[in-house]
Amino acid sequence: MIQIQQFRFNPLGVNTWILFDEEGIGIVVDPAMHTSTEFEQFHKFIRDRNIQLKMVINTHGHFDHVPGVAGVVDEYHCHYLVHTAEPTSPVVILIS
Repeated sequence: MIQIQQFRFNPLGVNTWILFDEEGIGIVVDPAMHTSTEFEQFHKFIRDRNIQLKMVINTHGHFDHVPGVAGVVDEYHCHYLVHTAEPTSPVVILIS
């Protein structure tokens, strides 16, 4: 069964989602963490549940949805997906 955790990050309150299964395999949608406190909250959730992040997905590339992308990709060595209509970002795998 897929579990879903929602966070609201950065001054605009953007929803960040972590989806993970019973084996601990997970993805992140819209990593909007902006401060070290927000990153720590995110990392603590991942650590406490021993989640293995495999992918970051952005619903779109607006400035408020992407501030945590590089930090998550660097920390967890996961893939990053964004639609081909969006500007390129670090470690991009383009989908259409």
